[in-house]
Amino acid sequence: MKKYWILFLIVTIGMQSCKPDQANGSKDGKENSEAPKYVLAMDNLRLRNAPTQEGSILATLAKGSMVSDLGEVSKKLEVIQIDSLAYCEPWIKVKSADGIEGWIYAAGIDFRGAMDSLWDKRLIALVGREMRDSVISFQKKITNVQFDAGLEGLFREGQALRDEINTILEKASFELSDASGLPDLFWLKEVFPCFVPQVVAEGTSYYLFTDFKQFLKLSKKTTEKYDDEFMDICTHIYPVDSIEYFFPAWSIQTWDYGGNSLLGRDIHHDILGKLDHFRKSYDFFGPEVLGFKQMIVDDITNADVSYWESQENILKEVNAILKENYALLNDSDRIALKVRRDQFLEPARFNIVLNLRSGEE
Repeated sequence: MKKYWILFLIVTIGMQSCKPDQANGSKDGKENSEAPKYVLAMDNLRLRNAPTQEGSILATLAKGSMVSDLGEVSKKLEVIQIDSLAYCEPWIKVKSADGIEGWIYAAGIDFRGAMDSLWDKRLIALVGREMRDSVISFQKKITNVQFDAGLEGLFREGQALRDEINTILEKASFELSDASGLPDLFWLKEVFPCFVPQVVAEGTSYYLFTDFKQFLKLSKKTTEKYDDEFMDICTHIYPVDSIEYFFPAWSIQTWDYGGNSLLGRDIHHDILGKLDHFRKSYDFFGPEVLGFKQMIVDDITNADVSYWESQENILKEVNAILKENYALLNDSDRIALKVRRDQFLEPARFNIVLNLRSGEE
């Protein structure tokens, strides 16, 4: 019995003495076994000590070599010209087959079959990890949408994220553009559902616009009806592919930074009616409804607006709006509309440009 007891102590002590080394071994082993591995798609790829072309070269890797992803991504995208082609990618920290750790430019990695990983790394480099986590959270909510409640909260969450990312995009577009123009950032639509990147400002900047068609599809998955109706109204406000733009249905873009009002085609009247009916029926999307209302009123009444249609058609529509008992219009709105209606009777006196469709000014 004593012999077995001594043997037990020896084994126990031996196990305890091995714990620190085993813990380190399992950590490394776990990293090695679980870390994604990628094949290099370019020859003579430099492994550097920092995520920049100025970083010291630690090794030169051959095409077909395998590297392990260490999970770190550079804090920004970088545009690099390789064999006459411009790439806009992050730097990724990897470990070579020889065990050398360093940074490699993502354009040199074959991400076929792992595009989700590349998009994720691009997103981290573009907006930072915190914002990326918010986008991933939004992704999951969109993917698993089965609401007892409606879409109001999720829609606003998406809008807030979009606004923050657009601020980042404006700066990034300036920093990443060169003589050849903007790099390709259209992959954003793959990571940020319900929003579409487009190039604006004469091709100098990216901007994310809301895809109301996608939100309308999501609204069909909820038990509420108010979100269906609101998203349907939005598809009428932005009828071209149901994607938001700087020029809604009641206006026409005539140059990169501006356009004309389509007052006189009954579009303002029609959409105001839809918004007013929605406001009388539901207490949801209040700020959004009021925002659209204000856009319409401003398009009719602002002094710097020019108009595509004739005086006759414009007066007909404004009078039709004033005859409606829209609860959505407050006293200030009605006063402004009446003043503008009277000004339309004497457009030359008030320097109002009408009938641009016919070429008259």
